[in-house]
Amino acid sequence: MVNEVNNNLNLEEVFSRFKNSEETLLNQDGIELESYAVRYGFVIENIGFLIAENSLSEIVRNVNIYPIPKTKNWMKGLINLRGNLIPVYDFPLLLGLSEENIQHNNLLVLGDDSESVGILIDSLPQSYNIENWSKLNKLPSDISAVKNFVTDAYTVDNVIWINFDQKEYFKSIKENILI
Repeated sequence: MVNEVNNNLNLEEVFSRFKNSEETLLNQDGIELESYAVRYGFVIENIGFLIAENSLSEIVRNVNIYPIPKTKNWMKGLINLRGNLIPVYDFPLLLGLSEENIQHNNLLVLGDDSESVGILIDSLPQSYNIENWSKLNKLPSDISAVKNFVTDAYTVDNVIWINFDQKEYFKSIKENILI
C-alpha cells in the first residue's frame, strides 16, 4: 500500500487565512483599534514624542555604534543598518532634557534608507489613541529645542505630547554636529 500525501498548496486558501491588518489592529490588551486614531510615541522626561504618521520606524538592540571624532556629545556615531550608514543621536542630551550621557537600552530608527536617523531612548514606543486628545493652543516652553518643528501639541496625564516634523528637525541639526 502506498500512502500518498497531497502537499499541494491552494493559494486562495493560504491567503484567505490572513485578514487585512487594518481590520485587525489591536492594542497591547488585545482590544481592536480599527476605528481609533492610533499613533506610536515615546516619552522622555515629561515630553511625549509622537512618531510621524506613515513613517517607518523600528527598534534595534545590541548594535555597535561607531563614534565620530570631533562631534558634540549628543552625536553618538554611526551604525550600519542593512548597508546604510545611520547617524545616532542621544535624543535627551540633544534636546537639553538631560545633562549627562546615560546608557540607553533602545535605538529607535526613524525613516528609511538614506534618510534614516537613530535616536537613543529609554522605553519602547507605545501605541496611543489620540482621537480624544485636546490640542494645546500655546506651545509650552519645555519644548523650545524643537518648537519650530512642532505641528501639534497635546497634554494628557501631565505629559506634553507633540507632533513634530522629525525629518526637517534632523536636517536642521546637521550643521551643529561638529565641535
